[in-house]
Amino acid sequence: MKSATTPIFRQRALWRHANRTAEPVFLRSPAPAAFITLWGLLGGLAAIGWLALHWHVPIYVRALALPASSELSACPGSLVILIPAGQSNRAQVGQRVIINTAQSRTTQSARVASIYPGILDRRQIEDLVDHSASAALALVGEKAVALAELDPASNIWHARGSFPGCCEALVEVGSRPVISLFWGKSTG
Repeated sequence: MKSATTPIFRQRALWRHANRTAEPVFLRSPAPAAFITLWGLLGGLAAIGWLALHWHVPIYVRALALPASSELSACPGSLVILIPAGQSNRAQVGQRVIINTAQSRTTQSARVASIYPGILDRRQIEDLVDHSASAALALVGEKAVALAELDPASNIWHARGSFPGCCEALVEVGSRPVISLFWGKSTG
C-alpha cells in the first residue's frame, strides 16, 4: 500500500491543470432548419409589407347606366352614365366603368368617352337616354352625366340586340394603397 503523503494525481496532470488558460465557450447555434425558417419568415413579412404599401385597390362610385338615344350617338355601344351629383368632381374621361346586368348576372366594361359639364336635371337627362329606359328615370334626380362606350369585347348588344334597360354601374374614380384600408379614410 502506498503512503498517505503520496498524491493521488499524477504530477504532470496537476501541472497541466494549474497552467491551462481559459478556453472560450461558444454558444451552440440553433439547428440550420430553424435558422432558415426564421429568415424565410422575415423575408415573407417584408414582402407582405412591400405589397401592402405598393399594391393599389380601385375606388368605385355607384352610378346608373342607361342606353343613349340614337340622336346622341350613332354607335350602338353608347351608354349614358348617371353619376351622383356629389361625386361629379371625381369623374374623368377615360375612367373604367363596370356594368352589372342583373338579368344575366354578367359584368361588362366600358370607358368614359365624355362628360357633360355641370349637373343635369331629370328633363335634360331624358333627352339623352333611349326612351325604352325612361321608366328608370322616375328614380333619377339631379345627376352628373357621362357618355361611355362599351368595350369591343362586351356582348350585351350582340347577345340580346339591345341594352337590358337600366343597370347598376361602378365608375372607377381612383385607387389607394392596400395599407390605407386599415388606417384612415379614402382621399380618392
